[in-house]
Amino acid sequence: MSAESVNDPSESQVNRLVSFLGEGVVLLPCEKGMKGPRGNAWPKTTIEKMRDPNYIRRLERSGGIAVLTGEPSNGLCSIDIDDDEMIEPFLVCNPVLRQTLCSRGRRGCNF
Repeated sequence: MSAESVNDPSESQVNRLVSFLGEGVVLLPCEKGMKGPRGNAWPKTTIEKMRDPNYIRRLERSGGIAVLTGEPSNGLCSIDIDDDEMIEPFLVCNPVLRQTLCSRGRRGCNF
């Protein structure tokens, strides 16, 4: 993804996430400021939901978007580091992850 498309307000948030994470990713609506998805139906959510325009509109209107990892998202995995001081030592041991998507929260990050 180019820097221009990251800042392009005409491109939807869902499309940007799919371009980063791959066509097989399953996204889930969540409340703003919360890490987890809304409701309890998310374990049964499949890639088929991502083909439903109504579901995509719901994602776009939600306060936040969570990513379903594991088998439903083609084996996508996440590494959560909760301590800012541990990020660089982790990357020294795993330099290939310098090239992967990294999101940051109040502290630490998620690869």
